[in-house]
Amino acid sequence: MEVKEAIGFNPANVGLIEENGVAHGLSYQYNGNGSSKVKLLISPSYQSKTYECDTRVDIAKEFKVQLSPTLIEDSADLDKIGIIFPTEEMNREGKCVKGLTFNTYEIKHLTNAPSVEYLGKVKLQKNINIGSPANDGNNYFQPKAVKIGNGDVIVIVPNLKEQILVSWYLE
Repeated sequence: MEVKEAIGFNPANVGLIEENGVAHGLSYQYNGNGSSKVKLLISPSYQSKTYECDTRVDIAKEFKVQLSPTLIEDSADLDKIGIIFPTEEMNREGKCVKGLTFNTYEIKHLTNAPSVEYLGKVKLQKNINIGSPANDGNNYFQPKAVKIGNGDVIVIVPNLKEQILVSWYLE
């Protein structure tokens, strides 16, 4: 994935995750059609620059608060970041979040600039079959991912449709 110097973003509007001298966050580039490109920010403390990488995901402006980056692995040479993205749908009330995806990115810390590799995504739904009635009308809100002691990840999110908390365990 292409990594370049990030110019023109406001650091005050970015929630950063910082560990071992490297900060990671998300920024948004408005597309002009009601959605924004989501960019992964990488800011090593040993350099005076912040870098960005396009995640290749566009998000409607009303769902920006649904994005949740999580540091899954960190070392001097390599970091892994997981980002929860919503899967949008229209229902009777308007746009809603029907499902989620957990996308993983590997960041290698190199001398000149970091390199980023997309490792893949996991769909998070109540039923793996997208057409299942269990997935109808779901409306998730503000998902959070947490790395647990053994390195695995738990994703937790309220389902507004059923007024319950839903979670997934990712190895």
